[in-house]
Amino acid sequence: MTKRAWISLAGVGLAAVVSWTVAVDSVRIEEDCLDCQLSRTIERVRVASAVVAESIRERPSLISMVADDLGAPCPHDRVHRWESRRRLGLVLTVVDEPVLYPVQRPWYPPCAREGARSLAAAEDGLSSEFRARVLEAHDWAYWARLRDRVYDACPPEQRPEALADPGDQAPSADGKEAGEPSATGDDPAGCDRSSD
Repeated sequence: MTKRAWISLAGVGLAAVVSWTVAVDSVRIEEDCLDCQLSRTIERVRVASAVVAESIRERPSLISMVADDLGAPCPHDRVHRWESRRRLGLVLTVVDEPVLYPVQRPWYPPCAREGARSLAAAEDGLSSEFRARVLEAHDWAYWARLRDRVYDACPPEQRPEALADPGDQAPSADGKEAGEPSATGDDPAGCDRSSD
């Protein structure tokens, strides 16, 4: 093969690599609802800006699950959205922001779900009050009282240690007072912070 043929072949190869890098990308988008604290990760592969593959992972919060069971699902009108990763040509990373994901799903067993549903059935207007006070006004004191009423439907022996009556617990070995929220309990910001 002549030198000219090699140069032509290299030019075609370079054009193919540049075209692939410009035309094909993958993106990971993070969404956090500012009202119900549900978070979602959307991963997309795009060719010439058209989505050809997409996967969505939702991480519901306790508030979003109780809202659904009360008949007052969050409309997710106030969503904070950002791009946490972008790879051009599926290999060249141009954006890569670290993201903290919840360690585990909030504690919400069937007895608590049934408790939320029975509260909604027994109290007229609870759904609209929940929507107004928790999802719109972010009245966290009201939310804590309602959450405790939902959990009251569960037998005490099923509750995790973080939700037990603080009067029944001694201070823990790590110095935290009994009843303080923990990252594995119902703390909405309970994230794996081991990298901090």
